[in-house]
Amino acid sequence: MFLCFKKAYYYELCTYIYQARNLLSMDHDSFSDPYAQIGFINESQRTETIQKTLCPTWDQTLIFSSVKLYGEPNEIHHDPPNILIELFDKDQYVIKKQSSRIL
Repeated sequence: MFLCFKKAYYYELCTYIYQARNLLSMDHDSFSDPYAQIGFINESQRTETIQKTLCPTWDQTLIFSSVKLYGEPNEIHHDPPNILIELFDKDQYVIKKQSSRIL
């Protein structure tokens, strides 16, 4: 028995995180200190933390460089990997989890 990997191709994923609205309050002062964390394959990045708000505007681009994916480009185009977007409060509480598939 042996494993046979398809040819590897390198890609760059650019994620633009603009804003969130009407988040749940996680702090005693009725606000949150939210940040977004983006997970793709085996890497993750996060936005800056916006202090004391329920409607953060990050207006931030996160770039995943040299992402190695196995398979033909047309296969990857038709069945791309999932992107996980999670919103957290700086004080360790999860505000919301959402898994999205971006084509």
